[in-house]
Amino acid sequence: MKTCSRCLVEKEITEYGKNTKTRDGSHNVCRKCNNLYNIQWRKDNPNWRINRKERARRRATMFNNHSFLTMPATGL
Repeated sequence: MKTCSRCLVEKEITEYGKNTKTRDGSHNVCRKCNNLYNIQWRKDNPNWRINRKERARRRATMFNNHSFLTMPATGL
């Protein structure tokens, strides 16, 4: 049994997602609370998917514009 840090209800360990970085191997927030949080976050941030695509496009453009690909070899 483990207590969810968001709803403060004691639940079975199977009701938590896996997290190998914690001592017990599970998240500190239950799946239900985590899902509710994600649903609310997506409602509050309706353009998150568009923004993510724009950032990826900018990164790709920056990578393609770098001159390090055409620099002469340094003898390594």
